[in-house]
Amino acid sequence: MAKRRKLLVLLGNQLFARRHLPDANEVDVFMCEDMSLCTYVRHHQQKIVLFLSAMRSYADELRDAGYRVHYVELEPDTDQSYEDRLALALDECGAETLVHFEVED
Repeated sequence: MAKRRKLLVLLGNQLFARRHLPDANEVDVFMCEDMSLCTYVRHHQQKIVLFLSAMRSYADELRDAGYRVHYVELEPDTDQSYEDRLALALDECGAETLVHFEVED
């Protein structure tokens, strides 16, 4: 029987060196830009741009390293929640297990 994949959920403040991540053969990666995270507190526009740019660059780095990345870009007019997007990624990769780093805040 084939081993089911795991889905590693990475938040924007968890762009760690790859040595801290599970192997690309063990997990798919889910990253999602979320409008509520950009608006829950008033941030300078340049800070938001920097934050989103860092996430996109990191996702590209992971792809180049062989990870299968499920990346959702910011869509201000969508009614899909973060959880809805995560559920879609789980279905797409067939994962039954979520893996994550500790959320500090």
